[in-house]
Amino acid sequence: MAVLPIVEVSVLRPFQALLEREGITAGPYLRQVGISPDQVAAGDGWITKPQAYAFMRAAGEGEGIPDFGYRVGRAFHFEALGSLGPRMQSCETLKEALDMLSDSVRRVATDNRVWLSRDDDHVWLHNDSGDTTLLGSEHGVQLGAMVFLKLVQQAARAGGWRPRDVRLESDPEIVHEMVPELAGARPSFRASSTAIRFPSGFLGRPLAGPAGNERRPALEFPPTGFGAALTEVVHSRLQFAGVPRIEEAAEMCAVSQRTLQRRLTEDGISYRRVCDRARFRRAVELLEDPSVTTSDLTAELGYSDRRSLIRAFRRFTGMTPGEYRRVAKD
Repeated sequence: MAVLPIVEVSVLRPFQALLEREGITAGPYLRQVGISPDQVAAGDGWITKPQAYAFMRAAGEGEGIPDFGYRVGRAFHFEALGSLGPRMQSCETLKEALDMLSDSVRRVATDNRVWLSRDDDHVWLHNDSGDTTLLGSEHGVQLGAMVFLKLVQQAARAGGWRPRDVRLESDPEIVHEMVPELAGARPSFRASSTAIRFPSGFLGRPLAGPAGNERRPALEFPPTGFGAALTEVVHSRLQFAGVPRIEEAAEMCAVSQRTLQRRLTEDGISYRRVCDRARFRRAVELLEDPSVTTSDLTAELGYSDRRSLIRAFRRFTGMTPGEYRRVAKD
């Protein structure tokens, strides 16, 4: 059965915004490929991926912007991701944020796929853009590479960190040399996926704030979201009274268990995930003490066995607690 690749129309908003900053009206280029500017403004609904790429190509060629995707990517910020942006920035680690991004990509672009692969003490962050033979796809590849790079840099927090190894799905071209963030990189072209290689230790780090600053301590600025607030409560209680059962948590919140679950669902998180986040944060605190063993963590955090602890920890970092402790020292 033939499959039509589609994407949410909101993916064009950053491209439209960049044109507008340059004093260029995107409307003619959108209409040229059968897209209503009003639909892009509303940000609702779907368009075909060939339409999206055709718009990028038409605008890029029409305005003489060969690095259209790179420019959009350089100006990228989390707000461009809509409701996904704040949710990603609320994640405890880069690994959790990338897992959320991977799940979201499957929802907003039907033939895209994002995943991680191991390479000794490094990992590759991959994006398979689908059919890169479509005219204009090079701009989508450029954008994907820049978004990945900015996400990793926010977790790196090592001023000016740049990747040395980059793979691009597009053909060899000069425009990547115009991007300061890729200076010194060794790009390979016509790859099966766009990918960036970075130290595995970055996966366990939190994303920095929009201005490149660390997130403020939770006690100084209490979270307003229901799920984030409950995570703080469970984390605060954890070392004193263990993880509360869901009925206990509902009582703590003065709501019914059904209402608690509904509110968490509205916030895009489950109660199990709340507990896993709280446990992870406590585990990181405990791992600062070199005398704490995996068995100590299992008992302290209320896991049934070491395998359950390790499986949960890997969901946040891609590493075992022991591996995390080792790379955290570097």
